Amino acid sequence: MASLFSPGRAEYASLFTKEFVAQVPEAKLREIVRMYVGSLGAYQNAVGASGDYRLVFEKGEAPGKVVLDASGRVSGLWFGTWTLYDDTPAKLSAAFAALAGKVSVCVTRDGGAPVFSIDGDTPLGVGSAFKLYVLKALSLKVQKGDLKWHDVIRLSAQLMSLPSGSLQSWPAGTPVTLATLAALMTSVSDNTAADHLIAHLGRASVEAVSPARVRPFLSTMEMFRIKWGMTEKDRRAYVAASPEERARILKGLGPADRAAIIPQTTPLLIDCVEWLMSTRELCQVVFELRDSPYIAINPGLVAGTQWSLAGYKGGSEPGVLNYTHVLRKDATGPVYAVSATINNQNVEVNTQAFTLLVSRLIGMIGRTGI
Repeated sequence: MASLFSPGRAEYASLFTKEFVAQVPEAKLREIVRMYVGSLGAYQNAVGASGDYRLVFEKGEAPGKVVLDASGRVSGLWFGTWTLYDDTPAKLSAAFAALAGKVSVCVTRDGGAPVFSIDGDTPLGVGSAFKLYVLKALSLKVQKGDLKWHDVIRLSAQLMSLPSGSLQSWPAGTPVTLATLAALMTSVSDNTAADHLIAHLGRASVEAVSPARVRPFLSTMEMFRIKWGMTEKDRRAYVAASPEERARILKGLGPADRAAIIPQTTPLLIDCVEWLMSTRELCQVVFELRDSPYIAINPGLVAGTQWSLAGYKGGSEPGVLNYTHVLRKDATGPVYAVSATINNQNVEVNTQAFTLLVSRLIGMIGRTGI
């Protein structure tokens, strides 16, 4: 690490495998290094082992991963988003406020009242973060004994959705357990897994544990069809309809033609055809799910090895981005729920800037609490 962050101490080709050098030009990697040093100051050291490190700089730190081959050369390298040592709630609030679009952020400790909030009670589109409520409904059914994690259902052609995920490419009729569907839904945000669980649980079961404004509770394919598979006239009729009328419209939809649905890259109806939830609501549900093994498969924006608990589910679509985490630094420390959403109805959100700010917020919590 020291050689990488100190130009001139070693030749680029001597640090990396031939395969790595062929894929990552030296100029590109040096550009990334300059960006980190320019924002964080001089490199100090790396803390960690087994390839998973915390990179310490003069003004802050960042997670990093290194994979070495048998000769000690780097064959894989990853740097995460950085945090700054001098961050404060006031500085972060000002930085969030400067972003283009509507922003909502909430942090709770041990399930209590917010300890940090920026419009935390404002419902916004949160994309696939809605899947936390599907997991909650499923977990409750299992707790009550109505279902078991090892129960098997078969993939249905009528319930195949679009990516993200991969189950949409699996053969119809493939047997899968509820546990497998839950794991794929949360870890890689598999849309087909979510839609199968909603259908198996029943829409009413998910609605019973989710905010009342999210009626009817859309499956992912229903959202895709409304936005990118309906005529403009039919879409306007759906938007103008009451919750009861919307439910009737959804019930009347015929089989989906997946090939005819082409998601667009510009925001569309994110204020009305979306899963509208507040970050405070998401903090509550992710805290309730803190013991679920399925939200801990993907730790999100943090290095899971640096937290005793790191659970995550986020969501996105054009104009929408959400990150929701449940975190505990030490085994006996407080449990923090952190949820942040940004919406922009006109243009795509600034993913890089928003991600960096959420990472800085999490980094501040990890260092000093809040």
